Amino acid sequence: MGLDLDDIGSPRLTWGRLWRLIHVMPRTSRSAYAWAKTAEGGAWPIDIELLAGSVDALSVANWQRSKKASQASSAPKPIKRPSKTEALRGGARDELEARGRRLLERQRSRPVGV
Repeated sequence: MGLDLDDIGSPRLTWGRLWRLIHVMPRTSRSAYAWAKTAEGGAWPIDIELLAGSVDALSVANWQRSKKASQASSAPKPIKRPSKTEALRGGARDELEARGRRLLERQRSRPVGV
């Protein structure tokens, strides 16, 4: 597509076109907006979720066969998944707001007609 953030607000990338592009992004998009708008508050794509589950299962299986298995406190911790509270608390939301502020500042400082 060849678009750049500096094109926002220009005839090449109007605000309307940007809005349409953002709202049709898939949930698996790596953009901060797509991450923040998911109903789960930051769900992973299915392939990454399955991979994390596989790693967790292998960790537990290896732990069960080890000498440390008799100690419940030594059980492996699962890979931390994104949660709704984390997404609402900060992270993607704060980053999205910061990017928006920086973009507006750049647009205000841009000379008219450029």
